[in-house]
Amino acid sequence: MDKYEAVTKVNNVFEYQYDSDQYQVADYWRVLDMSQDKDQGDCEDYALTVGWMLAGQSRMKFLWMILTKKIKICFISYVGGGHAVLEYEGLLVDNWKKEWTPRSIYEKDYAQYKWEYKFYYNPLVVVKKLIQGKFWKK
Repeated sequence: MDKYEAVTKVNNVFEYQYDSDQYQVADYWRVLDMSQDKDQGDCEDYALTVGWMLAGQSRMKFLWMILTKKIKICFISYVGGGHAVLEYEGLLVDNWKKEWTPRSIYEKDYAQYKWEYKFYYNPLVVVKKLIQGKFWKK
């Protein structure tokens, strides 16, 4: 599946919901259930699910893409908090723009919110958060 198809598929399923409302915890990372018509999640869930689709919904390929940094979950700061985006092949995608976009465009479009790319999460941290989110038990 190419990166554009992956985003389109996730956009069709994704509905935003705070982790605190859905799970009564501050942070819970998981891949959306793509077999459903709709599934709720937040920015990390959106980014992870696009990555999952890029990996052909294969746990081993997804893990490999995370560990080799082919896909990166990135932390962004902005006025009001933090945000996660997926980086792949030099482009970013998130649940705000919902399309592949160069980083320079994000910085320009969201300058009034002091949008700033901070770092990408260590791959082992991503895997740990997925395990905590029971990804491997699906």
